[in-house]
This record gives sequence, C-alpha cells and structure tokens, in this order.
Amino acid sequence: MTGTSNNAGFNFGSETNADANTTFVGNLTHEAMHARHIAAYNEAMEYAVNSGTLDPFSVARQYLLNKGYSSEFTDIFFIEKNGKWSKTDEKTFDKREHEYIKKYNQGVFNNAMNQWGALY
Repeated sequence: MTGTSNNAGFNFGSETNADANTTFVGNLTHEAMHARHIAAYNEAMEYAVNSGTLDPFSVARQYLLNKGYSSEFTDIFFIEKNGKWSKTDEKTFDKREHEYIKKYNQGVFNNAMNQWGALY
C-alpha cells in the first residue's frame, strides 16, 4: 500500500489531499490487521502441532472456528483438497486476506482515522 493506492480498499482521498499522516496511519492500520490475522493462524497451528495430530491443518482450522472465527476467515489460510485441509499458497493467501480486509475491516480504518484526527 503506497500513497492513495492500496490493496485494502480504503479511500484515503485524492492523491492531492491525502497527507503523509493519513497515509502513515492507514499503513499502520493495514499492517496491524495482517499481524492480527497471522497471530491467530500461529496460535491455531501451535495448538494443532502440540496436540500431536497427524492432520494439523484440519485441527488448526477447527480451532479457529471453535474460537469464533468464520469459515471465510479460516479460508484465508486453509484450502480443502480431496477432502483434506492444507495451507493455502502465498498468492491465494494474499488475495483472500485482502478481500477479507476489504469486506470486513473498513470500519477499523475509519476508527483509526477518527482517533488520529481527534489526537492531532
């Protein structure tokens, strides 16, 4: 995500009125979303590996579902092939994660911009 061009779907405004602070806050917010998603995945995978299962991706996916994450969220990380769950490839992961952010996390951008505006 650079300037007003981004893959998270948030409208920072036109190229001429998106200031550096707005872009900075937008970038931080975007990267924080990635960090939170990866933290959830890592927690699930750690749980699955520690369980001793021979099917860690299925166990990790179910762990996330049991924690209240949607199947749309788990589909960012996992893909079903021939009845067995595996990890999505990097291109699919990136595409699905940004689609998820565009669909569900626009309010997070708005809140971040409002907080920034109230403080500075």
